[in-house]
This record gives sequence, C-alpha cells and structure tokens, in this order.
Amino acid sequence: MRGLSTMAAGGALIVALWAPAVGGQQSQGQPPAPQGGQMERRGERHPHLRAAMHALMNAERQLSQAAHDYGGHRVKAMELIKQAQEELKDGLEYDRTHEPEGGPPVKR
Repeated sequence: MRGLSTMAAGGALIVALWAPAVGGQQSQGQPPAPQGGQMERRGERHPHLRAAMHALMNAERQLSQAAHDYGGHRVKAMELIKQAQEELKDGLEYDRTHEPEGGPPVKR
C-alpha cells in the first residue's frame, strides 16, 4: 500500500510541474524559466538545475493554493518537492566544493 501512495504522490508532483507548462500559465511575479541557453550566456554554470528549482518553487506555490487535500496526496507531494529542492541545493554545493571530473578544480 505504501508503494501505491508513493506512486500517487509522485504522480501528483509530475502533474503539478507539467500542468502550468501545458496550460501556458505563468506564475505571477516570477521570471520565465531559461530558454535556449539564455542563462548560460550570462555565465550561469547550472541553468538546468536553476530552472528545475524555479519549477519546484512554482509547483509548491500552486499546491499550497489548491482547494482540496486529495486524500493527503497534496501534502505528500509538497513534502517531496521540499526534498527535491534540498537535493538540488546539495548538488550545487557538491559542485562548488569538488573538482570537475577529468580536471583540476575550477576557480570560482
């Protein structure tokens, strides 16, 4: 039963991330996610991670405004979003503190 609950929460997370993009809705007060290397041109080293963090923040906001609890799955999806945000932050920190594969550390 726990596996089904986890799958449902994961599905809710996917829908939360996918629905605004398909519906063409833009979050209020937030810039659009980077397109076509936009952030890379400004020296951003991790545009995909930053875009993912932006999408997770948007999903979190959308779920927090939802009118229904959906049997606890909305709350579980929000918990998984927090976990994903922490993983992305940890990944950025790891990159900052470790040398790149196949070469000396990058000066930052």
